[in-house]
Amino acid sequence: MANFVIALGGAGLYFLEKGGHVSLIGPLFGVEHSYAKLLGITLFILAAGLISFTLGLRARAALAVTTKARP
Repeated sequence: MANFVIALGGAGLYFLEKGGHVSLIGPLFGVEHSYAKLLGITLFILAAGLISFTLGLRARAALAVTTKARP
């Protein structure tokens, strides 16, 4: 669910950047080409998905350990 929200935010950011309504990526990262901006947004979404997946696995493992310890 978290990755879906982040992906929608990334799509919205790219849409606003491409339309010229917002200019965040260029000044922050020095990237001016639209495909380079899209690549950066995509890599961020991928990393956020992997991190959220890992955190979800850790939470599930901690819950399984806690549940096993009960008599």
